[in-house]
Amino acid sequence: MSALTYLQVHLVPVIALVMVWVNMGKTPSFTWHNRVLRQTMILLALVMVINTMAWMMDGRMFPGTRLILYILNTLHFLTLELVALLWFFYVYGVVGNKDRAERGFVILTSVPMMCMMAVVLSNPWTRLIYDINEENQYVRGTFYLVHSGVSVAYLLAASALALNGCRRESSEEKRRQYHWLAGFVVLPLCGTILQILFYGTELILPLTTASLLLIHIYGQQNQVTRDSLTGLNNRRRLNQYLSELEAQSWGEGLCYFVLMDVDKFKKINDTYGHVEGDVVLRQVADQMKKVFGASRSFLARYGGDEFVIVLRDETKEQLEARILKLKDGVAMMSWADGRPWEISLSVGYASWEEAAVTNTQQLVETADSRMYEEKHKKKNRQA
Repeated sequence: MSALTYLQVHLVPVIALVMVWVNMGKTPSFTWHNRVLRQTMILLALVMVINTMAWMMDGRMFPGTRLILYILNTLHFLTLELVALLWFFYVYGVVGNKDRAERGFVILTSVPMMCMMAVVLSNPWTRLIYDINEENQYVRGTFYLVHSGVSVAYLLAASALALNGCRRESSEEKRRQYHWLAGFVVLPLCGTILQILFYGTELILPLTTASLLLIHIYGQQNQVTRDSLTGLNNRRRLNQYLSELEAQSWGEGLCYFVLMDVDKFKKINDTYGHVEGDVVLRQVADQMKKVFGASRSFLARYGGDEFVIVLRDETKEQLEARILKLKDGVAMMSWADGRPWEISLSVGYASWEEAAVTNTQQLVETADSRMYEEKHKKKNRQA
């Protein structure tokens, strides 16, 4: 491939990565692993710029070219290794729901990269990774495959983390996300194999960019269906999910639609303010995740202080046991100083198998009616 061809191959991916990087920077606040993703994007763009510059200099014979080529190729190999490591940290953060990486973990997992960086930095003398011949042309070294193997190993380790998280995760939404993360390695791996077999082609970086952008697009779509306050699915995603279930005749096995709200939530907002009210909603959502997280369930914020759980493949007795556990957990929620919130939930549920339920609207209305029946019973007892 000519230098002009390399420029054309890398130009669009670099522009796309920079545009996404800038757009992500406009977000007021984002998680640690998303910051890592942003760093990965800009480093990948930098790798392609360096690689293009190296190929534009390749074979030139003016003074200083040899030194410039050694610098550019050394930077290329160092940065490419760092991209693979950052991707591993990104997946680690997503699957582990981490707000940072522990110092010991970072040091331990960085050892292969640091060893390979030492080899790359010594390359001008050892020629193990690459060499620049008398015509100032790049030539692969005997350790070239080792460098590629370390980068691929980090990507495969990230996929293994995602697949392990998928195995432990019961949420269908999370499992789908982890499958996407695990599949990230496919395009870069194909590009690596083809580039090794067909010297002179440039496939690793463009295919890695494509895979990274696909992950970003999926994440953006996921955010559209996610409630920003609680992290649960939002009303839009709930409606999609119910439509999917209805199209499947609600699948096989038992399926319950559970609707609940926080009792006297308006009083909480009026007394303590909306900021504290938001804290209550987040804590209720956390309790839902704790109680229903290990089940085959779909959790959503219905709106305001109302929440929905769609539980599948469990009996009525198991559902009621989980609801009781959830109510107990909410009742034990407390302020930061340990004082109890004194909060309760009103819950109603319905099953698709009930004779009175023939469509999704009736399912929701039945659960809603039963939730308000429980709420009125509470009011009557307190009167």
